[in-house]
Amino acid sequence: MGSDRYEFGIIGQENPLNSFDFGFDVNQLFLKADFEYRRNENHIMNFGVHGIQYTLNPGSNRPYGPESIVIEKELDEENAREISVYFGDEFTISEKLSVSYGGRYMLYQLLGPMTVNQYVPGAPITDSNVISEETFDTVNTVKTYHGPEFRASARYTLDNKSSVKAGFNTMRQYRRFYTTLTITYDTPHELIDEFVKGLREIVLAHPETRKDMFHIYFNNLSAYSQDIIFYIFFEVPTWGEEVICRHEILVQIVKLANSIGVRFAFPTQTLHMESFPEKKTLVPEYSGGYEAKLSDFVARELKRKKD
Repeated sequence: MGSDRYEFGIIGQENPLNSFDFGFDVNQLFLKADFEYRRNENHIMNFGVHGIQYTLNPGSNRPYGPESIVIEKELDEENAREISVYFGDEFTISEKLSVSYGGRYMLYQLLGPMTVNQYVPGAPITDSNVISEETFDTVNTVKTYHGPEFRASARYTLDNKSSVKAGFNTMRQYRRFYTTLTITYDTPHELIDEFVKGLREIVLAHPETRKDMFHIYFNNLSAYSQDIIFYIFFEVPTWGEEVICRHEILVQIVKLANSIGVRFAFPTQTLHMESFPEKKTLVPEYSGGYEAKLSDFVARELKRKKD
């Protein structure tokens, strides 16, 4: 029995007026009971039960410093529960050959409090396509996923330095990651196109993302930003692994934005004035060459991970 905590934060203070403190965290309470039974030196059986309670604070964005005019915003807390029972069996058939197999029955519950939107069937998942909503309180289960998973493998030793191993396993769930990337209104449309292409390359290059199902598009013009929908799935069995994948994806997004000159927008109240001849404007000069910058990013950051 135990607990752990994962935190991630970014402080932006390049411009005092737009300085921000962004962060999120995940807390886990877990209980494990593992058992092993040795019938003989060549036959080992193991079984047990695992339970995890998740509490996720998806994100908060607050002003940083007395001059900041960033509007404070905090997303609602999310809760979930994961329970599984498992068994495994391992045989050593000879000095060179061993085989193992096992199974797990997994139950995953998304818990309240939460408000779930219902969307127009077949339409993009956007605010404009919401047709109704359902509210769940703390004691309610929003949704339950459950079912068996199986694995099997065999290993053959060639010599003291090498062996050959083959195996397969089944997985019943994908883990969804959905967010909106907000970029400033002065971003040229050519740069938006290259940024979206780079985001898709990030998803395709990551080893734990679903490659046949994701949606990344320039999606909306909001009050303070141009919005890009980022909707992907991870192929990992636990929430803890999902958080690691989120971290890796988000870091690559920040690197991509810095590499090609995209600036993220935040909820602010800004007074715009004409530029004065003796003052340098705060709006950056976009010099073009976005396609070449994207190619350089992909070759430097993503191709290396594939190799």
